[in-house]
Amino acid sequence: MKITLKDFGPISHFEFDLEKDLHVIFGKNNIGKSYAITAVYLILKNWAEDTNQLYIKSEIIKYNAGDISKNIIENDKKTGQFEFLDITKKIEDTFRSIIEGVFAQKLTLSLNNSFPAVNRLNNQRTKKNFKIDLKQKHFTITFSPNEQLNLLYASSIKINLPILLKRSESSDKAYILNYDNGENHFDGAIEAIKYLYDIFIEKELSSINGIYFLPASRSGLYQGLSSFSSIIAELSKSRNLLTQKIELPNISEPVADYFLNLSNISNKAKNDFDEIIETIEKDILKGTVSFNNETKKLVFKENGIDEELDLSHTSSMVSEIAPIVAYLKYIINDKNNQPNNKYGLLFIEEPEAHLHPEVQVKLMEMFALLAGKNVKIVMTSHSNYMFNKLSNLLLEGKIDHNKVGSYLTRATDAGSITDTLSMKAEADGMNDENFADVAEMLYEERIKIYDKLNKEAKDAD
Repeated sequence: MKITLKDFGPISHFEFDLEKDLHVIFGKNNIGKSYAITAVYLILKNWAEDTNQLYIKSEIIKYNAGDISKNIIENDKKTGQFEFLDITKKIEDTFRSIIEGVFAQKLTLSLNNSFPAVNRLNNQRTKKNFKIDLKQKHFTITFSPNEQLNLLYASSIKINLPILLKRSESSDKAYILNYDNGENHFDGAIEAIKYLYDIFIEKELSSINGIYFLPASRSGLYQGLSSFSSIIAELSKSRNLLTQKIELPNISEPVADYFLNLSNISNKAKNDFDEIIETIEKDILKGTVSFNNETKKLVFKENGIDEELDLSHTSSMVSEIAPIVAYLKYIINDKNNQPNNKYGLLFIEEPEAHLHPEVQVKLMEMFALLAGKNVKIVMTSHSNYMFNKLSNLLLEGKIDHNKVGSYLTRATDAGSITDTLSMKAEADGMNDENFADVAEMLYEERIKIYDKLNKEAKDAD
């Protein structure tokens, strides 16, 4: 599936291809990278959850299947023979009703929880209305804002190939569906539409086993929210003694999901990440991350020391990497517990924060390994070291360049755009179109300083 954001807040155009295993989004500060991956996370999260709304789907399918059957019978009477009827437009309308029935409303709530209201999410520069395109093999659907109702709606849905259906001559209840040069037989029009829904929508996300988000400043957020939960509990017990109203702070949905995941950790699941976890703990952290069931908090135990430390008492490196380790140990479901076609989707903002370049390089290598173990990674980064390490991994062939999405976010007068070519992952690495200018500027500055110092030394002689 490809997701495109158009005129979305600070973003003029952003593209995301779910087929890739490792996505790295580069670009300057305050250009919309976090805006983009937050929106993509919320879209995929709600799209996956919407596939469970069986009652609403079945009612819409039943209603439209009855209408389709009526049209086919009338056509048979009119022509006097059993003919295929083009039902593409009716299926488009059916799917629009299903998707708007739950998904558009849920996504509206998620966007309102994480951004300004939907009717204020239009392009900040041009004021154009935003659009969200979801494009997959079979169809493309576009969502737009209804500014009066502050809701998303499906403004367009286009199925790529014609869908033909007819009654079988063998039985009034039997139907034949023709799509993509393939004929299938069904016991009724309802079953035929259910089949289309399955191959069009449910199968697109059926491989996603879980969608997770690790925000920037994750250590501070985790520690702050952990403390805040106990404060809320105490205030709740003393609510009758409070003399004034207390407003709770706004927390975006991805941050809330992040905290809830870390707060509801159960026993360690058997997984396929042990080697990666061991490498991070042994070579980077020099200790182990675990979950204390009594305090319900993450703790760190340094090698050779018996004492467990709360993350607030550890170094910034440990407290930033510990949540990543915790997700791998306790939260992300893996392929050993699921069919082999299942994978997790992990969004990480600025994984290099507070890390020495040596650690950044090692962490990039771990992400490349994860991408080969049924975990797709989506990350934003300002790190020249992580960029160069990924480029080297591509050159070594340790990760397939066809499975890497490397994007450069550029500023334009109409908002930021995603440049998918300037830093595109190739078999021989990636071009540096993001960091080279700064490195060159510093080099030239250094040469000028040397020239100045040499001139001053000569003048002094």
